[in-house]
Amino acid sequence: MSIPSILLDPVTFETALQDRSLRGHLPTSLSSDELMALDPLIRKRGVFSARVEDARHLTVLDNIIGMMLDPEHNPDGTPREPGQYMTEARARMLLRANLEQLGWTPAEGTEGGIKDLRSEARIRVQLDYPVSFARNFGHSKQMNDPAILDEFPGQRLLPSYAEEPRGDGWWSERWKAAGLPGPFGSDFVALRSDPGWARLSIFGYPYPPFAWGSKREVEDVDRETCEAYGIISPNEHAAPMDLGENNPLVASLPDGSPDLMAAILAQFPEASFEGGVLTQL
Repeated sequence: MSIPSILLDPVTFETALQDRSLRGHLPTSLSSDELMALDPLIRKRGVFSARVEDARHLTVLDNIIGMMLDPEHNPDGTPREPGQYMTEARARMLLRANLEQLGWTPAEGTEGGIKDLRSEARIRVQLDYPVSFARNFGHSKQMNDPAILDEFPGQRLLPSYAEEPRGDGWWSERWKAAGLPGPFGSDFVALRSDPGWARLSIFGYPYPPFAWGSKREVEDVDRETCEAYGIISPNEHAAPMDLGENNPLVASLPDGSPDLMAAILAQFPEASFEGGVLTQL
């Protein structure tokens, strides 16, 4: 199967969510652990996959993700026919086809595993996490509307739907370490504005997913419940969730390939870089 040319062109396009508009391509040879060492604000502005250095694959990946978020439109904004909407199955098929066209092959002994870009597990990682981050960012931004926020000032960490979930004990320890209130029995509820949500996440974001392999989403919690748990007072103004959109950036950059460093710095043209520290106020 050949890749449609519209997916190969690194065009600028609007997606369903603002989150995608912040991103640029970061070709990288870094591992997943090394990528996690990047400041969350750098990761938020980068489209990358561990040990993927081919910008052509990242372009296709980014465009497919955008079409999963906005399945009715092509990357250039033109409409798609209903039968051609981007589905997860079609996305996986296109990614594999692109890798075949690029002549990509996994290292010996890694076939079928997470290091194999063609494997089901790796393709799900490449697609599921950025799509989930973008959708949850969009929902969080909508819930920051003052009128909605006043009625639903909190959010709840829902039970896992994973086949082999981590127990509540694991999450309870992380919850308490993040400085979040309670939990109230087995109910993990906190105000949306609580900075502990970002500490709960290994990615540094206050919305799901909160960890690799996590299948725990969140739901909105009404004021009555929040007042009953004592985390907000009657008539108290509900503060919005800090999505980090206006935060100053002060990040320590890891040693990396010249291409990676140049790509990171290109995302922050007004920032200063000295002594390995990137600063943008």
